[in-house]
Amino acid sequence: MIHEYSRRIRLNEVDAQGIMYYAVALILFDEARIELLREVGFQLREEITKGREFRSVKCEVEYMSPITFDEVVNIRTLIDRLGRSSVTYYHEVESNGNTKLRGKVVDVFVDKKIEKAIDLPSNLREKLSRFLRN
Repeated sequence: MIHEYSRRIRLNEVDAQGIMYYAVALILFDEARIELLREVGFQLREEITKGREFRSVKCEVEYMSPITFDEVVNIRTLIDRLGRSSVTYYHEVESNGNTKLRGKVVDVFVDKKIEKAIDLPSNLREKLSRFLRN
């Protein structure tokens, strides 16, 4: 199963040449991950109030083609790997049928009180496993 999230590139996300600033890719990835978690019923805000959160510890982005102001992009998200306390997400950003960029982000589930990784909740692991990449 693939999670999809779409939106337009905003004026404040492009440089003087009208091309999306490179760091915006990580914002797109972040938005897509949050929407995927929301879709599977994981209450991120509630987890934060309990002192647990995801922290991004690694990211990589490969840029293939420029994205411009007002372009509608579709972010496709899959799970590359489910670890004991981590999730590796794979993202592809497409527009007009062309892959514009792709990348991975590793998030670790952390207990803020002890500042250590903790096991992913079993119900979350089960729900995310539907999005595992072949």
